[in-house]
Amino acid sequence: MENIDLSWTGLQEKISKIRDSYPQNRQIWTTIHYAPITTKSIDKLISKGITLEVLENKFEKHEYGRYSSTSKKIFLEAGLDGYERDTTLFHELVHAWYGKDLYDNDIALFPDDNNAIAEWLARQLRSNHKLLRYAIMAFGLEPQIYDRASYMAFSQKTFDLDRQLCFSFAEGLYDYLKITLMD
Repeated sequence: MENIDLSWTGLQEKISKIRDSYPQNRQIWTTIHYAPITTKSIDKLISKGITLEVLENKFEKHEYGRYSSTSKKIFLEAGLDGYERDTTLFHELVHAWYGKDLYDNDIALFPDDNNAIAEWLARQLRSNHKLLRYAIMAFGLEPQIYDRASYMAFSQKTFDLDRQLCFSFAEGLYDYLKITLMD
């Protein structure tokens, strides 16, 4: 994956232009809708033999990962921190899951539109704390906390994953407020 250096707003605008350019004749939109990436999707990929390999200095500048359908491997650059690593993992999972619908040619020369779609999906998928936790654990990566989604996924202070935060100075207060205010 070549690093797509766009803000979320910039990426959304690019996706809007892509949708306008390829409205109904692009199968990927239907596929994304009817076959979303879930924990079951990750299990299916793993059961098909998809593995992860972390490589050091094997990619070109601004490239953080790659998916190879022939070797059934997702390759990630070593030393990526937090958000970059996790978004790259999900970007490559998108290529692995949707494959030919993204016209994956197995040599990382994906057209810009396909990489933009993969990046757009990857950022959304990574923001789901339950899916983030599942993917990181399934591929044996070390959990890293760097934002709300990763905190929700990996914090030992988070007992209930539907809660945002748990502060030690307010132990027991959340349960009291939940009963008092939310009933």
